[in-house]
Amino acid sequence: AGAHAAYFAHVLNGELPEAFQAVDPNRVSVAYFAVLSLDVLGARASVPTERAVIEWLYAQQVIPRGAGAGATGGFRGGPSAGEIAVDMAHLASTYTALATLLALGDNLVRVERNAVLLGVRSTQHADGAFSAYAGGEADMRFVFCAAAVGTLLGDREWSCLDHASTVAYIVSSVSYEGGIGLGPGQEAHGGSTFCGIAALSLLGALDALPSRAQTTRWCLQRQVTTGGFQGRANKDADTCYSYWIGASLALLEAADLVSARESSSFTCRCQYRLGGLCKQEGAPPDPLHSCLSLCGLALLGRFGLEPMEPALGITARAWALARSQCEHLR
Repeated sequence: AGAHAAYFAHVLNGELPEAFQAVDPNRVSVAYFAVLSLDVLGARASVPTERAVIEWLYAQQVIPRGAGAGATGGFRGGPSAGEIAVDMAHLASTYTALATLLALGDNLVRVERNAVLLGVRSTQHADGAFSAYAGGEADMRFVFCAAAVGTLLGDREWSCLDHASTVAYIVSSVSYEGGIGLGPGQEAHGGSTFCGIAALSLLGALDALPSRAQTTRWCLQRQVTTGGFQGRANKDADTCYSYWIGASLALLEAADLVSARESSSFTCRCQYRLGGLCKQEGAPPDPLHSCLSLCGLALLGRFGLEPMEPALGITARAWALARSQCEHLR
């Protein structure tokens, strides 16, 4: 655990190899992986830069232009994204920024709440799908982000989305196998299945699934002989799906059907000796797979890791603290 905590402390300080230059526009999400992992490890307090990280995250907030009732806001992916002529929020970055702030104990009082909710609503399409930003690609990933942002900001009336069309879009993306694709008619995938199930759970609409038993069976079939989980049929196991599929099964109340020992054994074989975890044995570690590996182990109740709030992608500790200290969540 100490080596993994040191790895994420380096990540949080921006100490990443040259190969990670491509993720520079998504630094907010990288910070999310690091902070969530430290929280799961119970090592968040060991990082002396919490206040600096909070201030940096608020610096990524896109402040609404003008004072009109229709002004929209959110969070950009990082400071490099703010140097272009059109500075806009990104739905995934908005979700990861809010989740990270809550993990750090912030009460979100400085978030432009109404503008963020309007920003989310502005990215919804007529069919219920969401884009990352106006004119961007639309799929299940951003449906989850929209539902999560609404939940984290206490939008009990769901002003940030059209509830009926959002649920209908998710249901229309359930494949004949029971898994969920990125959109209607697309192949079922572990990541999009999590996004769809988590969004339905947050929306209080899990009963809208055509067949919970079939979806559960599809998820269970993703655990392969190595002990790990694959993202779709005929693919190798990958540690990130221990969370995507594991959280889906937890929300479907079927987590006890996972072969927990085999799953944790696969993940442990993917540890890097200097800290961090990789997608498969022999691969280099990276922040996403390191984080989701630990979250998958936490779902299994292994190694004394902090329990997860599976639908939100934060620890149960962080969510309980948020509900006690954030006025909009009381």
